[in-house]
Amino acid sequence: MTLLTRRSARAAIAILIVLMMLGFAPHAAEADGHEGPTVVATGLDQPRDIAFNDRGELFISEAGSGGPDEVGFFAGSLQCSGLTGAVTRVDKAGNQRRVVEGLPSVADCVDGSGAAGPAGLIPRGRHTIFIQIGSTGTIDPNSGVAAAGVDQFGRLLRTRPNGTVIGPVADITSFEAATDTDGEGYDSNPTDVAAWGRNYVITDAGANAVHVISRSGRLIRTVEVPQEPCPGNPGNCFGDPTLDSVPTGIARGSGDIFYISTLSGVVADFSVDPPDIGFKPGNGKVFAFDARTGAIWPVVDDLFTAIDVAYDNRAGTIYVAEFLSGAVWAVDAESGDRSRVDTPGDLALPGGLAVDRNGNVYVSTFTAAPGMLGQVVRYDR
Repeated sequence: MTLLTRRSARAAIAILIVLMMLGFAPHAAEADGHEGPTVVATGLDQPRDIAFNDRGELFISEAGSGGPDEVGFFAGSLQCSGLTGAVTRVDKAGNQRRVVEGLPSVADCVDGSGAAGPAGLIPRGRHTIFIQIGSTGTIDPNSGVAAAGVDQFGRLLRTRPNGTVIGPVADITSFEAATDTDGEGYDSNPTDVAAWGRNYVITDAGANAVHVISRSGRLIRTVEVPQEPCPGNPGNCFGDPTLDSVPTGIARGSGDIFYISTLSGVVADFSVDPPDIGFKPGNGKVFAFDARTGAIWPVVDDLFTAIDVAYDNRAGTIYVAEFLSGAVWAVDAESGDRSRVDTPGDLALPGGLAVDRNGNVYVSTFTAAPGMLGQVVRYDR
């Protein structure tokens, strides 16, 4: 999962900067006598997606912290790119090692915050990894930007056993450039990827779409993620009649069904002074998506900044992480009953979710905080 998403991203970055200025930094440690989750990986550079291979080893995408090459402004921040993205593996014995380095990353030039880079991943075996690289409004097919790794942004890549990259498997940005799925102009930021047999299902937060892609990189279908009507008048959504609910994470459910989290849009209440602007609780959702037919429908609502989703097939449980609140929810796929997995204060800026063979839940934290603060923690279920 990647965090930069149209208007939602601009607000998320602004809110994130304020939180950092205020010293917001809860972590997986004791709070009010609560021992917190178990830390399984540390020292990560803005970790995003997490996934297991068939050996039970955990893989973590690190979005990096940009680099030396200026590529333009995004959301009011001068962005710089470089090759600081990576993938880390934690084996079954708990040994942590970076297995892929030198992947493209773009972030704030000053502090490296709000990075876009390695996002979703699919590990196949121990050495082959499919890695979805994110993007921003400053990196697009027509930008002409000259920077290291610029030709890998917005692409699905594959690694060789020695950790070098073969790619791209697919150019996701080209689909948005050709189709403009939501009719709002070019904007592509692929956020997550899941396997569907030998094919792939990819969420694109910039395009407000989910793509089904063949193993050869051919686009099978694109479906726009449903948009919520703007609450009140369009002025509350900055002139847009919809709330711009962008897709973030994706996880495979049963059969051809996938679950997609959405990080709602930004709502403004101009009836008060100063205006109340930001994400509102209850606007986030999880959608079910049938990759074979293209049908899409809501299955979980009343969420706040839903950033990633995971599914435990044996328990029939959907897990959802909320970026700003730090909450992780367990939702029964049949009844819709939900319970909170974490204890408030455990997590700072959670991002990626994964479930192991025993039903334990893993969460990446400090996903948009620079300075190698990132962790992955485990909740035993």
